[in-house]
Amino acid sequence: MCHMLGAKGIVFRSERLIVLGLVVVTLASGCGGDSTESVETEPALAVEVPAEVSTRVDIITLTASDATVELSMPGQIEASRDALLGSAMGGFVEAVLVSPGDEVRAGALLARIDTELQLSRLAQATASADLAAAEFDRASQMGDLISPAALQAAETGSLSAAAAQRQAEIMVSRSRIRAPFAGVVGQVGAEAGEVLVPGYPVVRLVDLSSVEVSLSVSDRDVVALSVGAPAVVSLQAESTTYEGEVTHISPVADGETRAFEVKVTVDNSERSLLPGMIARVDVTQTLSDDVLVIPQDWVVTNLTGQGVFVESDGAAVWRELELGDVVRDQVIVESGIESGDRIVVLGHRELSEGDQLLVAREGSCCQDGRSSF
Repeated sequence: MCHMLGAKGIVFRSERLIVLGLVVVTLASGCGGDSTESVETEPALAVEVPAEVSTRVDIITLTASDATVELSMPGQIEASRDALLGSAMGGFVEAVLVSPGDEVRAGALLARIDTELQLSRLAQATASADLAAAEFDRASQMGDLISPAALQAAETGSLSAAAAQRQAEIMVSRSRIRAPFAGVVGQVGAEAGEVLVPGYPVVRLVDLSSVEVSLSVSDRDVVALSVGAPAVVSLQAESTTYEGEVTHISPVADGETRAFEVKVTVDNSERSLLPGMIARVDVTQTLSDDVLVIPQDWVVTNLTGQGVFVESDGAAVWRELELGDVVRDQVIVESGIESGDRIVVLGHRELSEGDQLLVAREGSCCQDGRSSF
């Protein structure tokens, strides 16, 4: 009877595991006598098992910096005050006393609309008021000779006539168009002799001592702005820049554009900025000093929360973060990492805790959230 015995040998090599199969066959002597036969060794079978592969990454060393938002956007220049002035009652245009470009002081008379007619009505109302007042005065002196009802009627007539007189005075005042503030006449919309409907704009008055640049700002950027932030205004037509500041931020977005209106006020004592011009506004505002600011793209979100991977002894270590204010595409880190930590910024979304790292590039960060290699 013949028996076959098998043996296996294992050889370890660096970086790869090679399994060699070695078969040795021994023929034992049978019942009829002793004999030995050698069988040639079969070709070895090799199976390669990959070693653990390192992930290629970029590393950034963190340093603290200021959280600063910088915006640059176009806007339209508007007068700080802009009014379309007209007559509430309309009527015949007796006179227009100004021309476009005229500078006027507050309270200056600009035009008269049916003023003569209103003056005549005032005279009539005044006469009626004087008569009613005199009748009430006589009735008051009659004592018991006048009934209470007659005395009350005289008093009511006097009060009604006085109210009509006051109404006539208001109509006279509104027939005269006056400047509500000092400014420059921008447009004149009527000529003497015309008949206007109520509310028709006769004079456009603008205040150019300062101007406002109106901006449409997205919700991502408006949260980083605050009233009082400094701004620099420039025009394409000239190289001069103008200093201004944010003076108004709309609390609600426009229903159609979904943008927020922001106004930047600029001194215009030289009258070089005119309504209707297109300007570029650069706004820079520092939100926090000496903090860690990183791009939002570096932050990884998983089932446990938000964080980053930090390189430690060649391996990826997970750090959960507490995040603060968002500054456009950057975010302020409240806790979880500190200056000097080596953050994985490229290849970080394929990592797991403990993965081996192959560092391709190293850099530093961050100045306003920007890294350099």
